Amino acid sequence: MFDIAVIGGGAAGLCSAITAKDTNPSLKIAVFEANSRVGKKLSVTGNGRCNITNKNITLQRYRSNNGSFFEFALNSYNLSKTEEFFDNLGVPFVFEGDKAFPAALQAASVVDALRFECDALGIELLTDAKIEKLEKTNGIFTLFCNGKKHSAKAVIAAFGGMAGLNKFGADSKNYNLLLNFGHSLIQTKPSIVQLKTEPQIVRQLKGIKVDCKVCAIYNGKTLQSDFGEVLFCDYGLSGPPILQLSHLYNTNKKLEISLDLASAYTHEQLFYICKNRQSTLTHRPAGEFFTGFLNKRVGQVILKLSGVNINDDISAIKYDNIKKSVSLIKDFKFIVTGTTGLQNAQVTSGGIDTKDFYPDTLESKKVSGIFAAGELLDVDGDCGGFNLQWAWSSGMLAAHSAVRFIKGDK
Repeated sequence: MFDIAVIGGGAAGLCSAITAKDTNPSLKIAVFEANSRVGKKLSVTGNGRCNITNKNITLQRYRSNNGSFFEFALNSYNLSKTEEFFDNLGVPFVFEGDKAFPAALQAASVVDALRFECDALGIELLTDAKIEKLEKTNGIFTLFCNGKKHSAKAVIAAFGGMAGLNKFGADSKNYNLLLNFGHSLIQTKPSIVQLKTEPQIVRQLKGIKVDCKVCAIYNGKTLQSDFGEVLFCDYGLSGPPILQLSHLYNTNKKLEISLDLASAYTHEQLFYICKNRQSTLTHRPAGEFFTGFLNKRVGQVILKLSGVNINDDISAIKYDNIKKSVSLIKDFKFIVTGTTGLQNAQVTSGGIDTKDFYPDTLESKKVSGIFAAGELLDVDGDCGGFNLQWAWSSGMLAAHSAVRFIKGDK
């Protein structure tokens, strides 16, 4: 018999287990993890560096079908609480701009610190322990796992979402643990994911990275913009700005991505630069017109799309060719045809409907004693540490609520 059974040994699950045990050391707590080790997905976040949170945690950086459900958790368990939690684990933060990282700059070190703390507190970490069914009878939960039954007075569901499908144990059957109690599921979609585009242009530029301004456009209107390094792939586009804007495709299927390859210049300034290059670089072939100003291959693709024969002399480039080239450099547009799917997504959009949970406790409205935390809920945030902050905030809130539930306090 456990006091609290935590289903899922990821960021939210480990945080909630530690918080609950710190709050009441006498409680018997177990974490059930389907993978062979805890923190498997966490160990590779942030390209292995773990962007653990962000200085600029605002409600505008989060999404849910249930308005600002996440407000209470994020405000009550904010950056300061998160820093305090990790300081106690021996993991101080360093900041790169607004982004917070562990001082070691190793995601594995965060997982190790969480695991060591669980061991020190006497929290049972049960790995290769997939919960197949969850029942409640006479106020006690029964967890069916590997042919055995475990009992608990309270359950914290933190089994994650569908992102990283087939990589981190993500399984749509996990949702059934809550659906069987009458909860609802908001359709799951990939977020923070690469975008597919029409292939003709991107295949010519495969492997090239460019720093540029990126705009997501729908029906001629810019929905959101970002700046950073974009990677051309044979299937489409990747890189931090693309991942940041990718969630918009879930609600805008006719999305377009526009790259401004020379955002430091206006159209007029860029046109003047091009005219000046034509008059001073007459010794070059047309295919080298942008060499030194743009990536060589990008420049040649722009020229071809502008109607320039790159084997001609620069003097053969016409006014209309330059005008078209300037327009393409300032608005290199790609029609989005899809994403690379949940298996490549960093975060799940959608999940268990938050309308079935109290925002100030994260306890189920359907079944008392069930609490939820992390990505399994219909809450997702921007790229940059926002989703991990939701894991920490919701994990701490669910833990404190579960401890009060065990004690009989409301």
